Amino acid sequence: NARNAPGKPALIFEDRRLDWRTLNAGANRLANTLTKLGLRTGDRVVYIMDNSVEFLEVFYGLAKLGIIGAPVMTGSVAREIAYVARDLGAQLVICQASAAAAVLEAGPQMPDVSDVIGFGDGHPFGLDYEMLTRAASEEEPDVDLSPDHDLTVKYTSGTTGEPKGCLRTHRQLLARSEEHTSELQSRLHLVC
Repeated sequence: NARNAPGKPALIFEDRRLDWRTLNAGANRLANTLTKLGLRTGDRVVYIMDNSVEFLEVFYGLAKLGIIGAPVMTGSVAREIAYVARDLGAQLVICQASAAAAVLEAGPQMPDVSDVIGFGDGHPFGLDYEMLTRAASEEEPDVDLSPDHDLTVKYTSGTTGEPKGCLRTHRQLLARSEEHTSELQSRLHLVC
């Protein structure tokens, strides 16, 4: 959509309105930030953020690099965060300020995590999302990916033990998006 309809609305969140060009530029800045930090295709990142424009920048920025992301709810406690980070083999955590205490507590239990990027006012981390991305390039990252590259791991709730990770590829996300669009069009057709 950033190529085909760059000026069309992509997202309205609270008082912010973004077109596709702007959303894509934010995702590119995040992707280029992660590249400067040394992350590459196949690496893994846990992100702990409420709904926000930045949440989508992270999702799409990771996807552009072929980095496997795992979202974790902001209300998660330290042992839950640590479990996901260890199970995933995460090298990086991106976390909003409200989850910082849990991430700090989980730190010793996340041996592969080398950095934490903080987001929002008052986080205690040395790397700041807004400062890093503001200084990054908006150019498309030069990464060759196929639809079968891994995209994300969604963790189930652990009712009978620890959560289980469900790996999804780019192709699976695209197929689900097409299915959802078709379903919406069908419902609109019935209403009209």
